[in-house]
Amino acid sequence: MATALTLPPKTDVAKLESHAPFLGTWYLTAMYSQSEAGVRTYPLGINATGQIMYTADGHMGVYISSQHQDQTDDLVVPSPAIENSCGTVGFLETDKLIVRDRDFIAYGGTFDVDAVSGVISHRVYHSIIAAVVGADLVRNYAFGKDSSGKDTLELSSTIDGVKHGLAFVRATPH
Repeated sequence: MATALTLPPKTDVAKLESHAPFLGTWYLTAMYSQSEAGVRTYPLGINATGQIMYTADGHMGVYISSQHQDQTDDLVVPSPAIENSCGTVGFLETDKLIVRDRDFIAYGGTFDVDAVSGVISHRVYHSIIAAVVGADLVRNYAFGKDSSGKDTLELSSTIDGVKHGLAFVRATPH
């Protein structure tokens, strides 16, 4: 006996469509901070490594690591954006989160995409940085191609005129 195919509600289809470009594994190519003057610095070094993964059921996980284990500078990252009681998104009071002597970042949770605004939100369920658990990390996103034609993804946010960015290239299937 054949079973009938039931399509998800329209809103679920739209959600799946907005999530589709992100799905899979992406390898980190750069983690940077860029001043208004265009000067780039690399908080975890120029050879930071890591990956981010997005699943079809709306989950995500990321880890980023310094290539050197003697990282002594404080890592300043944009604070998690949070939704307040009025339903608007804002930043934590300090506008940034300072992670002392950190050479590894990892968190996981779920994600949602606002394709109209070009924004992705990571809802953090677990993290090695306790201050971000339960928060929404909100980033602008942009897709592109690298010089070899591979898909690229950039996640970024700007705080106090400094753009904090993560650049990724899509992993190739094995």
